[in-house]
Order: sequence, then C-alpha cells, then structure tokens
Amino acid sequence: MKTTRTVIISALGFIAGWLSNDWLSSSSSAIAPSAQRVSPSVLRAPLENGVSAGGAVASVEQNSPSSQSDVPESETYRSDPATADSGLSWQEARLKQAADRVDEFKALIESGDYEQAVLYYSRHRHLADVEALLRSVLRNSLQAFGDNGQTERFAGLADAWLTSYYSDAEILLLVAKQHRSMDYVQEALNVLQLAMTYSDGSEKTASYKALQEFIQDTDSELSRESAWSRLQSFYEALRSMGLDSAEDRLRLAEVYLFSGKENAGRELLLQLANNAQLASRAQSILQRYDAGAGEFKPLNNRKKQFTSRLSMKSMGRHYLLPLLAAGGAKVELLLDTGASTTLITHEAFQRFTGGSEVRYLGPRIFNTANGVSRGNAYQIKRVTFGPFELQNLEVSVSDVDFGGQFDGLLGMNVLQQFSFQIDQTNSELLLNPR
Repeated sequence: MKTTRTVIISALGFIAGWLSNDWLSSSSSAIAPSAQRVSPSVLRAPLENGVSAGGAVASVEQNSPSSQSDVPESETYRSDPATADSGLSWQEARLKQAADRVDEFKALIESGDYEQAVLYYSRHRHLADVEALLRSVLRNSLQAFGDNGQTERFAGLADAWLTSYYSDAEILLLVAKQHRSMDYVQEALNVLQLAMTYSDGSEKTASYKALQEFIQDTDSELSRESAWSRLQSFYEALRSMGLDSAEDRLRLAEVYLFSGKENAGRELLLQLANNAQLASRAQSILQRYDAGAGEFKPLNNRKKQFTSRLSMKSMGRHYLLPLLAAGGAKVELLLDTGASTTLITHEAFQRFTGGSEVRYLGPRIFNTANGVSRGNAYQIKRVTFGPFELQNLEVSVSDVDFGGQFDGLLGMNVLQQFSFQIDQTNSELLLNPR
C-alpha cells in the first residue's frame, strides 16, 4: 500500500503545489494520513451506489460529414464509407468505424497500456461521433477498476490521463470520489478544489454538488463519532482553501464554542448576523451557548432538508426508480449518474409512450456495456417522476439488452433538474427541485 500511495500523478503534483501553498495548516494533519499529497494512487474502494453500473451511455448526434471542421485530413472518416465497405450504407459504415475505434481503445486499457490509450484518444478524438464514445469507455473503465478494488489499475489509468489532460474536471471528480471512499479527506478536498478550478458550465455544477455532498457526508460521520477535533480541522481546511460557505462557517462557529474557542466562535456568528438566511440560526446557537456554556454541544449533524423522498427498489448495489407516462404506463429504470441521457429499450418505449405526445429528434450512436450500438432520440412531452412533472424529456431508445431486469437507465438529464442525495440506509432518493 505504501508503494501505491507514493505513485503521484505528475500533473496533479505540480498543480497542487502552487494551488495549495497556503491551504494546509498544522491542524490539517488531524484530518487524514498523508494530507499534503494529491495522489489518486491510494484508491481501491468501490465507487458509491448510484454511480454508473458499467452501462453508462454516451450518445452523439449523427451529423453529416460536412460538420467535421478543423479535423486533420488524415484523421477524418472516408468521405463515402459505402464505396469502401461494399453493401454497407453510409450510416452502417460509420457505426462500424466508431465501433472499431471503441474496441481498439478498450483493448489498450484492458492490456494496461494506458499511455498508448491516451495517445490513441488524442489521435482519434476529432473524428465525428468518436470522442464521446471513447470518454464513456474511459469513465466505465475507471469506475470498474474502483468497483473491483483494482487500485493500481485505477491509479495507472488516471495518472496517464491527467498527465495529458490535467484540467479534466470529470475525471478529477472520479479521483476525488475514490479518495473519499478511502477516507483520505484532505486529499479528496485538494482534488475537488482542482475540479472546481478547471470546470465551467454543467461541470462546475457537478463539482459544486460533489463538494457539498462530501462536506455533508464528512460532517455526518465525524459528528456521529463525536470527533469534534477532526471536524474542526476539516472546516478550518475548507476555510483555508476558500471552499467554505456561510453554512460551513456557521457549523465551524458551533464547534469553536464547544471546543473552548469562544472568541473565534462569537466572531463568526456576529459575521453571520446580517445573513438573511442564517441570522436566526446564528442567534439560536448563541442563545443555547449563553444559556449554559458548560452543557453546550454541537448538534449531531447538519443534514440538508429535502422536500421529497422517493423509495427505491434495491438491485444489488444499485437502485431502480419508476417513470410514469401521461397515459399511466410505467417503466423501471436503473439509477445511473454516469449516463448523461435517459435510455429506454425499444419494447419499453413502445409500451411507455402509447398514450403520450412524442417528437422524434433523430438518430444517435451509443456506447454501453455491451458495446457500440445505434438508436434514436425522442422527446416526450410530459413524464411524472415521483411528485414532479417533467416537461419535454429527451430519452434515447436502443436495443440494449438489460436481461429483462429493468427497462433502461435513469440518466442525469432527469437528475440534474434536482438537488439530490442517495440515502443508502433507507433506499431513498432525496430531492429538492432546482
């Protein structure tokens, strides 16, 4: 294990060096061993439930060849694949070429030749349809290595990738998640900070959500253990890194009062007196403390309140959730945060949309656990998810075989409409609409 932890990703090494000069104080040593390293090589624990089950879907629109701008001539598809592949239509030939690229990329990863895999991606990423498919293979491979406890393989692939693509926020979030599973708190924070630095748009939202979940989980665990000194160090690290929110400062003030740092606690609470959302809670903490400092103790946790809780059906380490159509038909979908788009089988789609208003969006190419396949995208005018009504939901339809256990994958185009948390203890999905 020691050897594993010393294999430090070079890209993260030099970036973390200049970003973290002022992050770490002496108190951070109480958080986790080797807290001053950003090393995904320590990773070996499985990813959390609700993450891609190896079936994450990457879909890309089948644009015409003329859309391939700024692509080196040697890297483009043949202008007329049908002339070179006798008997194949243009779309069939294009699908075959995409499948070949995916198979070759998979083979390099499976053989452990990670540097060549990254070079292969770099050479072929500009081809139409290919980049999203190769990235899907990369995500699935890293998640599978984590699920199977293959620490060295996860570290090797992440190392090779981030050496070339050090600002890839999506992969940085996977590395941070693995650090979390290993209880290396400071290291996970360092990588999350990098992900937030380099992300924008939807990636920025995903990075912020990952940070909030990490803070919530760490607080819940340490407060449950009454590990108040470690919790104080955790929130102090957040402050020194510039990652804390007003809510985090409120929690730190509470811990300060309990640990005897009354002046520091009162100062933070006074700063929050003008915060419209937190002023009453800050006053309540002060009142509790003033009423009996000797009996004062932080609350056991700071759980976020969710307006809705959806019961989920367990299936191994994963969960199933229903979607209801306007006509009352239902499909059972596997919760998959690695799938960008919700995917439904042909049979389930026909059954599901019998009484619904549906619009055809066009063909798509998908990469799933069973390989590359072709399908179609549709927009369903109205769908019910728990107590919520979703408008104009895009779903992908394909002949993917899920063994009859469920009808498809519930992807992030549904989940991103909510702030959500997975309650593994009670098999519930906790939701707040955005």
